[in-house]
Amino acid sequence: MELATINTEYVCGVDLHSRAMYICVMDQKGNIRLHRNIRNDFELFKSLIAEYNERISVGCESMHSYYWLADG
Repeated sequence: MELATINTEYVCGVDLHSRAMYICVMDQKGNIRLHRNIRNDFELFKSLIAEYNERISVGCESMHSYYWLADG
């Protein structure tokens, strides 16, 4: 199995559920910059990670309802 190489300054992990998601943003040193439980709302998600803009990679578990997040 090959692992992805992530070169962005920040990474965001998303634990996605049917009505809510838990997000965690970390820097390259492993320091947590943001962790919140929020409703599934792409505009809210974008506003929370806006300060990291082009310097972030987002990973999400693969499940049947992830398409709206991946499309964004």
